[in-house]
Amino acid sequence: MKKYFILAVLSLQSVLLSAKDYPASLFGIRNDGVTLNTRSIQFAIDYISKQGGGRLVFHVGRYLTGSIHLKSNITLQLEEGAVLVGSLNPFDYDKISNTALLFAQDIHDLAITGQGVIDGQGRQLAANVTANIHKGLLKDLFRNDRPEADNRAMIIYFRGCRNVLMRGVTIRNSAGNGRSRVHRLAYRCGTACRRRACARP
Repeated sequence: MKKYFILAVLSLQSVLLSAKDYPASLFGIRNDGVTLNTRSIQFAIDYISKQGGGRLVFHVGRYLTGSIHLKSNITLQLEEGAVLVGSLNPFDYDKISNTALLFAQDIHDLAITGQGVIDGQGRQLAANVTANIHKGLLKDLFRNDRPEADNRAMIIYFRGCRNVLMRGVTIRNSAGNGRSRVHRLAYRCGTACRRRACARP
């Protein structure tokens, strides 16, 4: 088993080393922290996947986004100083069993690497979820004066994926009960992410 795990790690890393780089700016993705980049980032991921895979590289800046759906053979490379920032609007997030910023389901050879940050802006986002519940815009049992967990966006929701590499990135400020939830992952290798506090509204 150990031998197969090492082979999987080496195989995934060799794929990453040979992957083509695509700068986020190529797709009109803005790093101003104000422009909502959800559609541009999703287009970039879909495009790179159709080309056979590669790295979507985020350089220094703040990249605001809602839910993103990752694909096979894709690496999100967050360079030092790059921050992927979750939107404060609850309606910018998709709900598939759970609400999340980054979704991946039944895919393979996926990586999130670099020295950058993924920031869910959890406390502010959770407060906005609560405000929408009070307005009657969201249905929620709202027990103990808190929205249900599946209405508060976690940062990562991966299910049934193979050959997943997470290395170096700081994950912080999830609105959900945890920063990430993963189910049935095979070879979740090279994990060395720094994780920081979740929101507790």
